[in-house]
Amino acid sequence: MTTLGPAADPLLTAALAATLLLLLLALVVAYRRGHRNAAAQLQHELDALRRQTLTDPLTGIPNRRAGERLLNQAAETGADLWVAIVDLDDFKPVNDIHGHAAGDHLLQTVATILFTVAADITAEVTTDAPPASQAGQAARVGGDEFALYVPATADPDLVADRIDAAITAQTHRQRGLPPVRLSIGWASTRRVPIDQVVRAADAALACAKHAPRRGSAVRSARHHSARQESPNTVSVVTASEAHR
Repeated sequence: MTTLGPAADPLLTAALAATLLLLLLALVVAYRRGHRNAAAQLQHELDALRRQTLTDPLTGIPNRRAGERLLNQAAETGADLWVAIVDLDDFKPVNDIHGHAAGDHLLQTVATILFTVAADITAEVTTDAPPASQAGQAARVGGDEFALYVPATADPDLVADRIDAAITAQTHRQRGLPPVRLSIGWASTRRVPIDQVVRAADAALACAKHAPRRGSAVRSARHHSARQESPNTVSVVTASEAHR
């Protein structure tokens, strides 16, 4: 089950925290001494390091920590979101058969598709540009797992259909790209308390993984209530069926 908890490497987290603290102290000293240029440079480095702590180094999209912050901010502001957990099906054979470089390339391709679709859908369903911290984002939250955050007014079936179309187009452009197949589990903060929404999306993801693929690259399932143990609370639809 996916959780958006603390980073997996405590030593890296501690090192980044220590570096941030040192840069902050240096910034304070520089301001006090009136070294404006030095202070500006330190501020730039501090901002860059903060961005680094919220960015997945392989794919360049937000990381697990950024996703956790987004959900915390949504809870504080009362923003309603669809939250999706996205899993690459049969990813391990890609590394075993094609090599880790091919696996990394596949993760980068999927990350770009998810991030672009989330941003495009958000722009289409909102009249005012939403805060970047609350919608229209994708994050890598595990090895081959991602999360999507889109406004509650978006249609998950439409999002899945867009992702499926983007995967098909990318496969045609990049000959030799390993097969890209995704399963997506959706949960809405309108129906599930925000502290349970990731768990609910995971429950929907489990159902999506058992659905027939029927030729589509994407299988998608929605979670409908807080009773996550009930199979009746989840509906499944493949992307190719979404607009029939």
